[in-house]
Parts: sequence; structure tokens; C-alpha cells
Amino acid sequence: MNTIELLSIIIASIATILGGVWFIVNQAFNFGKTTQRINQIDERTAHAKCDSHDESIELLKKQLYEFKRDIQQSIDNLRDETRENFKIVKEDISNLKIDVAVLKTDVAVLKTDVAELKTDVAELKKDVFSIKNFLSIKYEDALTFFSLKNSPMSLSDFGKFILQEIDGIGLIQRNKEILFSTIDNNKPRTALDVESSALMACISFCDNEEFDKIKNFVYNSPEYDVKDKNGDNKKCNLRLVDVCFILSIPLRDLYLSQHQEITL
Repeated sequence: MNTIELLSIIIASIATILGGVWFIVNQAFNFGKTTQRINQIDERTAHAKCDSHDESIELLKKQLYEFKRDIQQSIDNLRDETRENFKIVKEDISNLKIDVAVLKTDVAVLKTDVAELKTDVAELKKDVFSIKNFLSIKYEDALTFFSLKNSPMSLSDFGKFILQEIDGIGLIQRNKEILFSTIDNNKPRTALDVESSALMACISFCDNEEFDKIKNFVYNSPEYDVKDKNGDNKKCNLRLVDVCFILSIPLRDLYLSQHQEITL
């Protein structure tokens, strides 16, 4: 029961009590008038006693008795009704106190949850910042071995070799909906946005069970001899983030081919 309903019950109870009081006062007033009339009759009949006067007096006495009985009944009914109304109000107040206590507990728990959530968000921001810094470093390594800057960026021969070894195109086709959904969540407006979002989509997909084969491939991969962009021979130890970068390029191209509204 809410506060408005509780107030309505209290107001209704007070109105009932006041109505009963008014009824009693009104009846008492009438009783006074009736008594006055009896006194007047007594005065008139004190020295003129007769059968008709006796009958009138007996009738008035009977009416007075019935009147007193009706007043007493009204008082008893009003008392019972008032007690019942106050009993209901008392129960409602008790229930309201319980509800308020429960609400206070819920609010206290909510405050604790909000405080913990703020802490988690702060820690998450730190983690995201660390991940971005890590990816920026690894991204530069990936550009050295696996890509060609041909506007737009494309895979080098070594990047294409790794893509074929891990069946990257097949993985993208089988999981296109999930990967596209991740890119959609970033609401890319330009091709560069799609390129960045495609890399993040591949990284977030690493926890998928289908990625286990690629993880095993990376774990067992040898140290590769690769020529960098300058044609110098270098050693390359394949990492999971490198594979994600390799996958992101064909994923980017596939997404752009199906979203012509994005300007290139």
C-alpha cells in the first residue's frame, strides 16, 4: 500500500469519527428538546391529571426509552467501526514501516553496487589504455612484416602466406556475422574507421573456440626469415596479435564491399 492510499484511509477514518460525533451531538440536542417538552407537559398536567394525559406521558416515556436505546446503539456501532478503522490504519502503518526499511536496505545495496561499478569502470579504463598502448607497438611491428602501404594498406607476400596457412578467409566467412556485428557496434563512418574496427573485431574474437587452431599454429610456428619493407632480412616470431592484423585486412575489404554507404 502506498502513502496516498494510507492517507486516504486515515482521512476516511477521521471523517467517520467526526460524522459519528456530529450524529451524537445532534441526537443529544434533540434529546434536550424532548426533555424540555416533557417538563412542559408535566407542568401543564401537574394539576390536571386525567387518563389522556397519562397515556401521553407513557407514550413519551416509551419514545424516550427507544430514543436512548437508538443513541446507545449508534455509539456502540461508531465505537466498533472506529476501532476497526484504526486497526486497519495501524496495520498499514506497520507494513509501510517494513517497506521503508526494505527500501533503505535496497538503496544501501545499490549504493554499494554503484561504488563497485565505478571502481570496475576505472580499472577497465586503465586496462583499455594499456591494451591500446600494447597494440600500437605491435601494430607497428605488423606493418613492418605483413603489410604494404599501397593506399589502402594491403598484405605483403608473407602476410598472404600466413593468411593461407591459417585458412583466414574461411574463418572470416564462417564467422562473418559475429565479426561484422563487432564492427557495427563501433559505428564506423570512414574506411579508416572500418580498418581499425576490423582489427579490434579480430582481437575480440580470439576467445572463440574456433580460434584455438590458430593459437596452436602460432604456438608451434618457427622463427621466420622475412624481408622488411626496406628489403633487409629480419627474424620474425609470429604472435597472436600479428595473426589478428593479417585477418583484419581481408575482413576490412569484405565489410566495405557490403557497405557501399561508407565513403572510401
